Formats: sequence, structure tokens, C-alpha cells
Amino acid sequence: MSRTKIIFDPMPMMRIHATARVNEHFNRRFHERSHIDHAHGRKRQMAAAVMAGEAIADDHPFVLEAESRGMNKLDFAQVIANKPDNISKREWDRQQAIAKIEAAETPSDIETILSKIG
Repeated sequence: MSRTKIIFDPMPMMRIHATARVNEHFNRRFHERSHIDHAHGRKRQMAAAVMAGEAIADDHPFVLEAESRGMNKLDFAQVIANKPDNISKREWDRQQAIAKIEAAETPSDIETILSKIG
């Protein structure tokens, strides 16, 4: 009677579970920040319009916020335009974490990656 030795590689299943954890983490962050991200997106749209010379009413929330910060609307638009796009940054971070999981060689590598995302 011959014996067959079965070797179990835990890495494929660990990668699947780790990728799910990464996605859950970033989905949770999306839901926690969606209203803020939406507001920032609208400000970026308004900043682009102001910088393109489009007319904007003096009582528009964008103008009122600029004034509340002691700025005119063009200066405020430039500040907004120079801010990072947080949604794109988070998506890049998510994709990078998943790529690192796919490249991980040991369970310890995966745990290290997961510990860095929170």
C-alpha cells in the first residue's frame, strides 16, 4: 500500500480572506466619509468653474465659505484645486494593499499588510 502525501498551501485561501478584509476596510471608510467626499467633489467642481471664469452668485455657498475664510472666491478656488482627491487616494491605497497581498509569500507577510491598513 502506497501512501500519498498531501501538502496544503494556506496562501491562496489567506489571500482571498485578506483581500476581503481590505475591501471591507475601505468600504467602511467610504461610508464613513461619503458625505464629506461628496461635498469636497462639489467644491472642486465649483473651484474649476470659478477658475474658468464662470459667474457665480455672491450668495452661493462657495463664495460664502471663501468669505468666511477671509478669501476671495478665486483664491479659495485655487486652494481647493490644489487639495488632493481623497477618493482617488483611498482607491490607490486599496489597490496597493491588494497587490501586496497577491505578492505575499508567507502568512506573516499578509498579516503585516493587514496590520498597516487598520
